[in-house]
Amino acid sequence: MFPKFNSICDKHKKVIEILFYVGFTLNIFYFFLRRTMFYVFMDALPWMGLLGLSMVMLFISAVIGIMRSENIREFIADIILLATGALQYFIGGHYPIQFFMTFVIIAARRKNAKKALLIFTVVSTIIMIFVLYLSQNGYIYNQVAPKDNILAHALGTSSTTDCAADWFFILCGYVVLRDNNFKWFEYPLLFALPQYIYHLTGGLSATICSYGVLITCFILYALKSLSINVKINKKQIAIFDYSYLYAAILSFVMAIFFSQSLAEKMQGKLGSLQARLTLSHQALAEHPFSLFGANIEESGAGGIGNSDIAYFFIDNSYVRIYTMLGAVMFIIMMVLITRLLSKARKLNLTTLYFTLIFIAVDCLIEHHFTEYWCNIFISLALADWKSFGIKSQTIITNDDKTD
Repeated sequence: MFPKFNSICDKHKKVIEILFYVGFTLNIFYFFLRRTMFYVFMDALPWMGLLGLSMVMLFISAVIGIMRSENIREFIADIILLATGALQYFIGGHYPIQFFMTFVIIAARRKNAKKALLIFTVVSTIIMIFVLYLSQNGYIYNQVAPKDNILAHALGTSSTTDCAADWFFILCGYVVLRDNNFKWFEYPLLFALPQYIYHLTGGLSATICSYGVLITCFILYALKSLSINVKINKKQIAIFDYSYLYAAILSFVMAIFFSQSLAEKMQGKLGSLQARLTLSHQALAEHPFSLFGANIEESGAGGIGNSDIAYFFIDNSYVRIYTMLGAVMFIIMMVLITRLLSKARKLNLTTLYFTLIFIAVDCLIEHHFTEYWCNIFISLALADWKSFGIKSQTIITNDDKTD
């Protein structure tokens, strides 16, 4: 769209890429560390300076990306995304994390997804192992809470469920990065990790979805190892491109009908899920519609906060986006993640495709969809996934050349 600007950028392509990757690395580092017990230091000037530096770099990268749009439709789409992030921040009045998310998504357009995913996996793994070691050896606080007849440990993070979720997304990042090209000895280690984390944190939903991802990968690995030629036409599984939309519809239907009176009639038969559905119903009842979100006060701390304050936290990602970030952001998020699923299918990226589907399931119970430093896949929704190439072991084929 802007040939002279593009010409200048082409001359400094490496500098522009370095600007993005450095900003991206600093951003992942800051927000992942903020989820740990180190958060007590993170509002200090040096740390805020680190965050500011990363956001400046990502904002410049986003502006460059917008100016380098390949067509007017792409240009308008980026402007709408950026404007929506700004409006939900100023109208909704939340901490500007979701506004930052729009910088990252736009800045990552056409960047190498494999490099970005490697950065996420390495940085997040180092931080999580570091705080686990510190917490288990008494150097930092290890929050402990009764959960399902066990004592659940936060392992140096802010909450037990967030800790399990972080490890789930790290595992997802790793398996997608490896594209199921594992050595035989990696599978026992990978299968042991969710069990170990569950034993310590009690994070059931993240554990179930972790095993869903790993079992799918193992089946694909077994098919390849046994030379079993199973092929699935792209169009036969296209229905799963809309997994997040199905999950969102299910979320709203259940939340609308699961009132407090129904919960009382159920008499706790659904356990913690029942409480989550009731809170989602309350959120929709109090905030039925907003274009750009609302400032909803929550009191959570994993259910172990001040007992004098009524617990209220929106765990369902889809209801959370709609009520807190607004209808416009909800539509944008659904479009972005659906397009990424479609892209994964068309590029024959089987591991990415099925991993995204399990994340859609996890988001029914967890609130991490728009925590972009954790759910790295929404950050890289517009990135260049062709950098993974097409692997011969994929079971997704294209029998229709026009697809």
